[in-house]
Amino acid sequence: MEANLLGTLIHDSLDALYAPHTPKPLSLEQLDVIRAEIKPAIEIAYDKNQLAIEAENGRSILIYDVIEAYVAAVVQADRETLEKGSTLRILSLEETYHRALPLEQTQKLGLSAVKFKGKIDRIDEVDGVLRITDYKTGSVSTSDATFKLLEDALGPKKQKVFQLLFYNYLLFDHENYSPYFERQQVSASIFSTKNKAHYYLSQEKTPFSLDSETVKGFEGLLMDMISEIYSGDTLDLTASSD
Repeated sequence: MEANLLGTLIHDSLDALYAPHTPKPLSLEQLDVIRAEIKPAIEIAYDKNQLAIEAENGRSILIYDVIEAYVAAVVQADRETLEKGSTLRILSLEETYHRALPLEQTQKLGLSAVKFKGKIDRIDEVDGVLRITDYKTGSVSTSDATFKLLEDALGPKKQKVFQLLFYNYLLFDHENYSPYFERQQVSASIFSTKNKAHYYLSQEKTPFSLDSETVKGFEGLLMDMISEIYSGDTLDLTASSD
């Protein structure tokens, strides 16, 4: 199965599992219910993508087992969070967020409008801290989510860093999430369903969260990218969550 389709099935399964349990704090009892619903949720995901679960096809069974294991890894990670005594609330699942480049910046580019959007896999709150999470089905290492300078995010080996920075940027002024940024209570992570672990965005080993100054710096990077790849009247950049 192609990686993007595998990712879609996992995302859709998790959406079906967790959507009924937002935005109130999760309990261990609710996670027991969620864990028991994994197989029905996978079936919903298959139906949504017009795929059949072939019970007599060995390859199909293996793919199904991988999806089940990866979805279960997310549920288990949430269970471990609660077992540590933390409070966990899921605020958003598979929602698309938008942000426009300020008019002053678009004019510098000679454009009338620049609009960004990105579909974020999951936004939750852990002990009062906003967490932006992107699921990855492959292996992830700590270095994939760490950087020294904002400019590093444009490097070919730092695509995951750029993606998390971009999601921070999309949410920075959002009415539901801006208070978290004002209090510097924001984290962003890659969750590897294969490694069964979160990898948090860090700048030189320090957890990273955008502030007004770094927003300007990141906007500068976006403007440089736009200047290089586009000339015209309007632009729409979409971040992929695959």
